[in-house]
Amino acid sequence: MNIFATDHPIDSEVPSPAALSDKLLDYAWNVAALTVALFPLFLGLFWFLNVTDHPETTDYAIDPFWLVSLGAVFYSFLVAIIGVWLYGLARKRCSQ
Repeated sequence: MNIFATDHPIDSEVPSPAALSDKLLDYAWNVAALTVALFPLFLGLFWFLNVTDHPETTDYAIDPFWLVSLGAVFYSFLVAIIGVWLYGLARKRCSQ
């Protein structure tokens, strides 16, 4: 191939717009990745609050670990959904 050619194969291909299913799949993968990243932070925070923030009574039992981790999964998923949506909205507004 001539290096001085004006019709380079990369330049000649026009990318097709992504289908709706591709955008939803991309959104789902971004939410899943952010959920996995946020889970340890929420788990550590909730477990710390569970152990240290107790009433001054003698019959207080801390919540089981599976219940705390279920709450951490729920809240990290919720924050991930909102965070990815806000990031996409900000990116769309800045590109205009």
